[in-house]
Parts: sequence; C-alpha cells; structure tokens
Amino acid sequence: MQEKYLVASNSAGGFCSYYENAFDTRKFSKIYVIKGGSGTGKAFFMRRVAQNAEKYGYSVRYIYCSSDAESLDAVIINELKVAVLDGTSPHVYEPHTIGAVESFVNLGDFLDEAKLSKNRALIERVTLEKQKGFVKAYRALASYKSLSDNIADMVKPTLNFEKINKFALKFVDNVEKGTQNEEILLVRAIGMRGLSSFDTYYELAEIYYEIEDYFESAHFLTNEIYLLMKQKGVDIRISRHPIIPSRIDALRTEREGLTFEIGNGMNDATRRINMKRFIDVSQIQKIRQDYRATVRARDYSLDVALAEFEKVKEKHFILERIYGSAMDFVAKEQFTDEFCKKIFQNN
Repeated sequence: MQEKYLVASNSAGGFCSYYENAFDTRKFSKIYVIKGGSGTGKAFFMRRVAQNAEKYGYSVRYIYCSSDAESLDAVIINELKVAVLDGTSPHVYEPHTIGAVESFVNLGDFLDEAKLSKNRALIERVTLEKQKGFVKAYRALASYKSLSDNIADMVKPTLNFEKINKFALKFVDNVEKGTQNEEILLVRAIGMRGLSSFDTYYELAEIYYEIEDYFESAHFLTNEIYLLMKQKGVDIRISRHPIIPSRIDALRTEREGLTFEIGNGMNDATRRINMKRFIDVSQIQKIRQDYRATVRARDYSLDVALAEFEKVKEKHFILERIYGSAMDFVAKEQFTDEFCKKIFQNN
C-alpha cells in the first residue's frame, strides 16, 4: 500500500499548514525545496522521484495537496530520510539550515520568461480572482465551524464525560510511554476536488477501532484519548479535522499501532465504538429539532465553500496552462533524471 497523507488543510481560519511538524530538520538527512509556479511540473517531478525510489527498493510516504488531493505536495523516502517538497505559496517552507540540510530546486529555470511576460495581465487577473475565491471559501468554512460549535454546545450536556474518561483510560493504561513525539498527518481534506479522504490509518493499523458517530459527538472521545496519550508521553500520529483543527479525526500509537478513527461505516472494521453508549438518549429528544436545523444550515455553508473551491479550480487550471505552455519540459525531464541519479545511485 501507499502511505498517503496531507500536511496542510483549508480550514475555518484559512490555510492551515503543518509543514514545521512534518519537515522538522531533525528527522531528515536532506530536504529538497521545490520552487516554481503552477504548471511547472512540481507534482510530476516529485512523482518521478517517488517512482525511482520504489524502483531502488525504498519505501515512500506520499504527501498530497490539501487543495487538490490528486496532486503531490511532497514525497518522503523513509530509509534515506530524504524529503522533496513543494515550497511555493501557500505552503511556503523557510529553510533553517540551508546547504547543510535543505537545498532549493528551482523549476522556474525552465520557463520562457518572454512568453510569460506577454501574458502578464492575464496572470495577474486570474491570480487575483483565485485568491478572492479562496477568501470566499474560507468565509464559508468559518460559518461551518461556527455552526459546528453550536452543535457541539447542544450535544455536550447530553454526554457523560466521566464515562468517556474512564473508557479512554483503559486504552491509555495499556500503551507504552514514549518520547512524547507527535506527528500531524491528515487523511481528510476539502478543496478543489471537493471532500477527499485516504484510508491510511485503517490500512496501517495493528488494532483498529472505528468510532461510530452519534449526534456528532465522536470528537469528544478522540480528543480525550489524545489528551490522555499526550499526558502519558506516548508517541502518536494524529489526523486533525481539516476545517476545525482543534478536533482529532484519527489517532495512532506508534509502538503498538493502536488506532482510533471517526468513521462512516465504510471500512470493514471488526472493532467499533458507538458513541451512543456515552449519551443520555432521553436528553437528545430535547435538542433534536434545533440540532437538525443547525445541521442543515451548517451543511449549506459547506456547499457554499465547495462551490467557491470549484471556481478556484477553474482559475488554477488556467494558470497551469499558461505556465505549462512556457515550460521547456524536455530540459526539465533531463534535469529530473540527473536529480534522481544523484539521490539514488550514490546510496
């Protein structure tokens, strides 16, 4: 299987990046930071690197783009501790030890600047329209969060938090204390291709629990497990909610492979935790009408955001075509071959 994650998200607060966590220089022997605009082939360059790595027998972690979950933001060659990542806006990566660990790869070197100059006005206009589209989408996501918070406030009084704590402690007591290491690796995103998700946590789990949501209460349990694991110092990997980063979607202990994930019943999980066990169902009747109305309003906000991302996609692909038409892809692919030789034939 391919390890697929995201390390950024389009959230209620705007673009949310976890690059500093994912590409901590202490974890790597080398980090290559790619520069270049849309359409310069950054994602294809990284995919070529990943294909070469696998050909030489190395395992690869694929990091996908939060705005386009079919495009790559980075690849990590695990055994070599080498990362190749997109360092252009919005996920700007600022090197900490340039030359010693990080090096720049500028695919803009293969652009015909004279061609681009002729399209300057169009590039500036479309770029501005794309930026405005993101702003509108983020406003809708802010509304989504606000209404989700209202839902949480409704549901919270119906929950037995003492029972949730005791239930979570049973798992935490049975895992080993580690070095307090926390990796933030997301498996859900919202962007130009709508809602996207990967099954990586499920596929890698040694012991997997799918948390069956009930009145959107599951995040109260995942957050409690997360806090208790942190207090104990367990090494963990977490996926935060893409729109509401304060919520934990999935969590895995690194030593045991014990995994919890808020599910939708799609995975063939043999262990399930139904949140109904922690709720006073009799109290649910009192909030049911307000809950349903708020969910409808909240879902409308999501639809608005998705519509704005669809418009952003149109602008994005216009820019890709403009830049792509000005690229010398033959020279770029020759450079890619030499780059791969430098990494893999010297190891």
